[in-house]
Amino acid sequence: MNIEEVWAELENDMAWRQAEIRALSNLQASTRRDAEKAHLRRALLVMLYAHTEGFCKLAFLTYVNAINKAMISCSNAADGIAAAAFTDVFHALTYGDEKRRVFLASPPEDKKLTILARQREFFTELPRLLARQIQLPDTVVNTEDNLSSKVVKRNVYRLGLPESLLSNYYTDLDELVNRRNNIAHGGDGDPVKERDYERLQKSAFGAMDELALSIVSAIEGAQYSRQQLSGTTVN
Repeated sequence: MNIEEVWAELENDMAWRQAEIRALSNLQASTRRDAEKAHLRRALLVMLYAHTEGFCKLAFLTYVNAINKAMISCSNAADGIAAAAFTDVFHALTYGDEKRRVFLASPPEDKKLTILARQREFFTELPRLLARQIQLPDTVVNTEDNLSSKVVKRNVYRLGLPESLLSNYYTDLDELVNRRNNIAHGGDGDPVKERDYERLQKSAFGAMDELALSIVSAIEGAQYSRQQLSGTTVN
């Protein structure tokens, strides 16, 4: 995957989102009545959250797509990525895999032995399972329609990205999602103050910028691999 193409995709998506937010912000700023401005900022805050979540989801999925295109085996993947690719294996070990989606042998006639049999078979089949090519499903990314700091941490952890990613923006992200939820659910009728909105917009844009740079860096350095690379492309 060409790193310049990745950066262009992320930059273009971020650019149109931020341009739309700025255009709407300028529109409310041009309104003469202060009360009307304050109410327009409520709608603008909800839109700001939507674009922030939308971009973050795209950025995480861009990383997933790059990992899949790298065509590395589970044995050559970083631990976090290999674990994400083993979701079906862990499910089979927990529930028995009676339809043999992961394990090849027929389950024992005694159904109470199924899970134990799969656990034993796991060690026999481990070389085959580790040789499988990494193909992460899009569902490994889940913004939960609620992009709080906890949700960011979960996605970062699942993808093996630096744990400190976006940590400088956690407080404002939590405020943004909480205020958005309260407005959307009718629990917040207060106008949005100008200084509060401007602070949240600045943080949201900063979070987008940092995430884009981090995703590009992770792909460029093949951070999903046990043997990290340097250079400008990932094949």
